[in-house]
Amino acid sequence: MQLEHLQPYAIIEDGPFLRIIFDHSYVTLNVDEETYQFIPSESCEIFINKDLNKVHNLFDVFTFESGKEVLHVTVIDLMHMKEFRNELYGIIHSFYEKRTTIPAAAVQEVVQELERGNILRLIDRAIDEGEEAAFVELTNRLSEYEGKVEE
Repeated sequence: MQLEHLQPYAIIEDGPFLRIIFDHSYVTLNVDEETYQFIPSESCEIFINKDLNKVHNLFDVFTFESGKEVLHVTVIDLMHMKEFRNELYGIIHSFYEKRTTIPAAAVQEVVQELERGNILRLIDRAIDEGEEAAFVELTNRLSEYEGKVEE
């Protein structure tokens, strides 16, 4: 038994689980040179426990057909196939990668706010320590930073 194709129909976060849902022709197996297409008759999804990063429904049965022949395969049997595990890992990884991508503008905004906060703290320190030259330099830097360049 070999995996030919594995593509999720949908991926849904559901509490502690990541549900990977499959539909017609999204999963294809090759058994004895015969191609079997997935049909969602018994089970059509794989539950991943997000905390443990493990498949939850190992004993659910996926159904495949080729013409009039029907093949019933448990999720645990699918997980024994290296290609299936690798593809499933890739699907999970790409889902989390897309979900956790932070836009560059948001990162820049956070960095700017942190830099501004650091300048303000250094100004406070210069005031506390009576360092007039540092105070003037830092207030000028703050003005430049905020777009109000003083000459």
